[in-house]
Amino acid sequence: MSFEFTSPLGFFLSSLTEHNLRTFKWELGICMPDDALGYNSDLIQNQRKIEHISLVTDGRCPAHLPMPVVRLGEFKAIRSLSWKGLSRTDDFESLRDCIKTNANGIETLVLDLLEWARAEYAYYDGLKRRGQTDFDFTVNFFARNVLSAFPGEARVILPRLSYLSLSDVSFQAATEEMQYALNITRLTTLKLRNCPYSLALLDTIVYGAQTIRLKSFELVIDMLVDLQGAREDKRDVSISKFLDSFQGLEDLYLMITNPIDWGLVSQSISRHVSTLDRLVTHGRHINHAHDKLDSPIPWCNDLKNLYHDAKLTCIGTCSMSSDLMRDWRDLSPKPTCKILHLRTGLLDDDGFIESDEESDEESDEESNEESNEESDEESDEESDDDASTGDNREATLDEESSVDRVRLKQEDSRFISIKLPPSTSASRPGSTPKSLPPSETSYGSERTRKIAAGKIECKENSHVTYRARWALHCARWAFGKKGLPNLQIFAYGDFSHEGRFASQSLLLCRDANASQTGGPAFRAITDTDYGLWDLIHENMDMLAACAIDDLILDFG
Repeated sequence: MSFEFTSPLGFFLSSLTEHNLRTFKWELGICMPDDALGYNSDLIQNQRKIEHISLVTDGRCPAHLPMPVVRLGEFKAIRSLSWKGLSRTDDFESLRDCIKTNANGIETLVLDLLEWARAEYAYYDGLKRRGQTDFDFTVNFFARNVLSAFPGEARVILPRLSYLSLSDVSFQAATEEMQYALNITRLTTLKLRNCPYSLALLDTIVYGAQTIRLKSFELVIDMLVDLQGAREDKRDVSISKFLDSFQGLEDLYLMITNPIDWGLVSQSISRHVSTLDRLVTHGRHINHAHDKLDSPIPWCNDLKNLYHDAKLTCIGTCSMSSDLMRDWRDLSPKPTCKILHLRTGLLDDDGFIESDEESDEESDEESNEESNEESDEESDEESDDDASTGDNREATLDEESSVDRVRLKQEDSRFISIKLPPSTSASRPGSTPKSLPPSETSYGSERTRKIAAGKIECKENSHVTYRARWALHCARWAFGKKGLPNLQIFAYGDFSHEGRFASQSLLLCRDANASQTGGPAFRAITDTDYGLWDLIHENMDMLAACAIDDLILDFG
């Protein structure tokens, strides 16, 4: 899809002081219009000192149709470049020119090809349409024709690069030259999401015995093992050896498809226990219908020791709540986290049921719900007993018997954006966010408040009641006497892609007035909880880590 730059925006750009603009973002997910970044655009002609560019374009823009060409190589002061959705031959040539022109200045590089096989096909298809026919398909086109990295070369092309995020970029047949070209051993942040042969890259780094300076590492492998250049029973070995090869990680986000020995991986994570601050671990499995689903990580002594020894501020997991409570019940001291994130599925969407076990037990839980009229204190004790035995997995909504239950209206759309209270970090001395929030999407909706208050009842056969009950069951334990003493925020659901599933997620916090009101130990976050929103803003990258879906849905 393409359209012309709107006149008001064109007038606005032309009215800016020449060469004074420093940041440009085009994040509409559509093909780039010619008058935006083409040869004759106001940005190219009058704003040559732009330092930060962020683009989200449509990777489906047809290669056989004439499309505007993005001329990133015209900018000569780029320090940060993010491009998600590039796939056409012209796109890769524009990226090549930009890297060549700004090689000594680029500090941050974020690239998302959406799907490697499709991007590779589109690149060669574009060359064919120009009349070129002599191709060597054994060559990694991205390494050779975009990075200009050749086999046997140990040339650092981006010497100042410190932050690198790649999605669906293959390292096949080019791991050695690409690790040098992308300055990987000197990075402080590295994110690899479904990059074919990423495990082969990790092996190459380890065998090179070079110093690694990473402070933040994210690895997502939600794809076939044969696209990783590693045997199915060796993926955990590659990850563990890489984590063993250095120390000093502060953030670690992992989402790996089974089978994987999480005990072995946990041992290696423990090497970073003195510095580790935020940890996300999501298992994945493929069910009988060949769907990729979240899978709980098996509890083991190595994982127990990791949670015991690390002083984690934020923990993210996809474990079921009863498993989590059972596993952490005997830990002493308890994890000191301020944020606990459970990603066990969306509240409404049947397509996000994360385990057969969960679905099978739903009817039993619903039948038990009406009989549970315990007080908050008794419910808290019951939750801990449930966690230790794993036998009773019900989760009632009725924290108080006096709560009137009302029907929760089904949302007309899964994607609802609500104004997020602005971060007050800038006005607070000593408050430095780890990352800026990706959007102004709020999870503190009326829906969340109703669920937190126990006021929810849904249509017959809907999974929302079950999942909401399940989330509250865990929240009651987490904020309870035997839960997590430092916990400030309990997050449930999928927070990826700038709030795409906002209406399907929950954000709950500790209720300081619970002892006086006799109500639950938690409540929904409100718009005036500025300190809590600051904490969310600072850690939104952790909540959004290890996304399940592609940035652009229905790609194909």
